[in-house]
Amino acid sequence: MGIDFCLPQTGCRPDEITLISKAMNFFSGDLNPHFFSYPSFLMYVLFGLYNLYFVAGMVVGRFQSFQGFIAEYAMDPSNFFLMSRGLSALLGSLSIVAVYQVAIRFFDRSVAWMSAFFLAFAYLHVRDSHFGTVDVAATFLVIWSFVFIAAAYESSAPRHYGLAGILAGLAMST
Repeated sequence: MGIDFCLPQTGCRPDEITLISKAMNFFSGDLNPHFFSYPSFLMYVLFGLYNLYFVAGMVVGRFQSFQGFIAEYAMDPSNFFLMSRGLSALLGSLSIVAVYQVAIRFFDRSVAWMSAFFLAFAYLHVRDSHFGTVDVAATFLVIWSFVFIAAAYESSAPRHYGLAGILAGLAMST
């Protein structure tokens, strides 16, 4: 199953279309998702990502206007799904690095490598990293929060506590 699984159909993983459509609705000017079955942070991240796509598309001539951008989404939202899935794949990969970072602080290099290896081949983590859903993004933020908790344990630097708290809060809002 590749990152383009099921595209251009949008119903293979219903969570994706929910998050993507809510992010696209923000282009109406109303930044309230009017939907709270999922926390909204990832919707806002996707909105930012789609804004970058629109601006880049205007610069390179892909879009002549905002209506062209919206028309692409309406006719074939595959690129929007791929951006969401690409973000999830990136966060899933960076989660492996974070697991290594936590394990190296509390154990040794062999345990850190083994921990990273197990996450890299964990079925659900790999599968969900193919889809633009909240699961991998929330996991990424939780694990990175633990990285800074571990750093705070070692050094007691206030910035480590602050970063751990911010990341944990973002995880909760994801």
